[in-house]
Amino acid sequence: HTRGGGRSREPGPTSSPAELDRLASEIAHLAAVRRAAEAAEAFAADEDRDPGGAGGEALLLLRAQATAVRLRGATGHPARAAFTGRYVRRDDLPLLAGRFAFAKQGDPDKMLWFARNGFWHAGRAADLGRQTGFLIVADSAGAPEHIVGEWQVAGPRGSGFVPAPGLRCEPDEAGPDEGEEGGGGSGGLSGDEAEAEAEAEASGSEEAEVWARQLAEAAPVVRLEGQPRRQRHGWTVTWSVARRWLGSYDRLDRVQVGGRHVYCRRGSSSRVLWFTAGFWHFGHIQYLGSQTAALFVADSAACPEAIGEEGVWHVGLPSRGWAPLHELRVRAGAEPPPQPRPLPSAMLPALVGLVIVLAASTGFRVWLRSPSPI
Repeated sequence: HTRGGGRSREPGPTSSPAELDRLASEIAHLAAVRRAAEAAEAFAADEDRDPGGAGGEALLLLRAQATAVRLRGATGHPARAAFTGRYVRRDDLPLLAGRFAFAKQGDPDKMLWFARNGFWHAGRAADLGRQTGFLIVADSAGAPEHIVGEWQVAGPRGSGFVPAPGLRCEPDEAGPDEGEEGGGGSGGLSGDEAEAEAEAEASGSEEAEVWARQLAEAAPVVRLEGQPRRQRHGWTVTWSVARRWLGSYDRLDRVQVGGRHVYCRRGSSSRVLWFTAGFWHFGHIQYLGSQTAALFVADSAACPEAIGEEGVWHVGLPSRGWAPLHELRVRAGAEPPPQPRPLPSAMLPALVGLVIVLAASTGFRVWLRSPSPI
């Protein structure tokens, strides 16, 4: 009882020593696999590696994990449900950050991988190894079936990621045709779940067609433009950095990053525009594909001219971090050619007066030099 006489909270159910031992064993196994992933990454990078050493043993431990997993559960976004399903380990691919990559069975364009930022990603094969995906989770598990973190789902373009607590990744060694206990030919899915997954696949196919059409119709040239309002505090420094990136950018049809075209500035092959991890970036070519840039905006549009009006570009200021610049916009088409500036109307009277003075002075000098009539 508490001091006031009330009854204290019930302690709840207790775990038996056997259950505690089992949990401790599971935790130790997860930790061992995570350490094995780190060791395997170092082992793969070592040209003088010894297959019988610790690195080789770590790789064997990774291979002993599930060869197939199933990503299942509600995504909260019909189009993203196409990334759920059964994924098979790709032993033929090199390790990515010490982990095996997985390809979706029947749809190899969708893959599951781990990146160096500490996230597992489910996304398109074109982005394999990159820090971008449609389903992500911050978890350094050595194998996807060991993930315990909460998955997040990419929302509509520019809206960022939202939690998906119903998503989970489980080992699925039985395969789609053998079935599981209580299930049939859909790998243990109920009839409703199988129907929902089929609808999701159809939705995903439609989305892929729309996506391909948007990429094909992307403007061959875009331009970054804007004019700041002088009354804004700090506009001078911010604008002095941003104005260096204004101009026309040509689409590079043979180069894609993050599933989108890359654009190169006219007259400066070192300045490029690309998409990565939910952001469009303006930056130098040596940082292409990374999240290091001079300007960025949070928007997942298929092409830069489709970035929403609500998207705010941020400018990187030396030693000051990032500053928003609402006036910047990316438009389709090249910069218009410079036009001759009209003469300000306030200068017209002065110019007319100058012409009169010059004309009068010239005429007076001519009159002085002319012979006098007799």
